[in-house]
Amino acid sequence: MSLDQRLDDLTVLFVGLAHGTDGRMHFHEFTQIADHLVRWRHPGDRRDVLDLVDHAVTTYSSGRVATAVDRLGRILSDRERRAVMEDLSQIALADRKFLRTEAEYIVWVAKKWEITESYPDAGAFASVLRAAEAGL
Repeated sequence: MSLDQRLDDLTVLFVGLAHGTDGRMHFHEFTQIADHLVRWRHPGDRRDVLDLVDHAVTTYSSGRVATAVDRLGRILSDRERRAVMEDLSQIALADRKFLRTEAEYIVWVAKKWEITESYPDAGAFASVLRAAEAGL
């Protein structure tokens, strides 16, 4: 997989959480996604992450999300997958409203990637897992 495809898939994954769980995207979610994507962007990739997010919103489908989750699960290392789980959790909390559908989405991705627990220094992801276990 090209690094470009990895960034595209991460964009779809992040947008699936922020937009797909409630049908709208809060400004703070949009900017949080862009901030996270900048950190994942390969140094040679000069694409505008805001354009990537906008495109992912306009072309959103659950099928694209499922494909991105599967593809990323195959190519990311365990450490990278756990970092993505932390990113997803931070995005879910960006608008200061944590929805049950967001928790379900994050737990779904974690199960697909066989991540059953947070690592010791996982901040937001550990909180999301605790909320999901509590039946939020």
